[in-house]
Amino acid sequence: MQDPESIPAGSAGAGPLPPAPVPPGTSSTYPVAPGERPRLVWPWVVTLVAGVAMAAAGIGLYVAMAVIPLLGHTGTPTPVAFRLQLSAGTFDVYVAPIGSASSARALGPSDVTVVHAGTGSRVPTYTPSSVFTISSNGDSYQGAVEFQITLAGPYRVHVASPGGSSVAVFVAPSLTSALTRGLGYLALVLVGGLVALLGLVLTIVRSVQRSRRRRPPARLGPRCPNGHAVGATDQYCPTCGAPVSAAAPIAGPA
Repeated sequence: MQDPESIPAGSAGAGPLPPAPVPPGTSSTYPVAPGERPRLVWPWVVTLVAGVAMAAAGIGLYVAMAVIPLLGHTGTPTPVAFRLQLSAGTFDVYVAPIGSASSARALGPSDVTVVHAGTGSRVPTYTPSSVFTISSNGDSYQGAVEFQITLAGPYRVHVASPGGSSVAVFVAPSLTSALTRGLGYLALVLVGGLVALLGLVLTIVRSVQRSRRRRPPARLGPRCPNGHAVGATDQYCPTCGAPVSAAAPIAGPA
């Protein structure tokens, strides 16, 4: 049995010691390092939304500039003369057969005349190296004759009936020219996708960091100042009789 005089005055029968004070700069719920600024999530959410908006705008502009010009055309029976305002690029005369499929294949460069309405200069026509088939208003059309426009402006395009057989035709950018014309908008889609990916990753990282900051801090068990083992309910060290310090919180990860 310990000598009563070895027990500090006011300790006997005083009950459990109060918890040790939390060290400065920490909190029992939100451990924060001194001078540390909170990690915000909303800027990266805004980045994510901005990236998605950029990608969506790029897709919309690409469809408007590259895809829509190939759609919605209605073939006009030959012979026909078109008056068109054309920009620089490659254009095709698309043809759909009225009658047999062979009549569409019969349309050749000699059946198509392209003339600049202002200068009267004639534009050479030729058979395209690659033949593509597109669908417009539910009908299939094939690029039969091609010509290259280097000077934007008004043009007259006259299409004769091949072999006396009338076919339905329309003039539109070639498939290759139309798809490559909107490459700049595809770059916008790529940049927007990268920005959205960055925003998504950093939003997840910041959310995880904030959730860790909200975890309650870890606590130490009762301690003897001299390093002896003590029980969870001991008020004094059974080895040396020194008062046992209460549990103290440990600051969690920032």
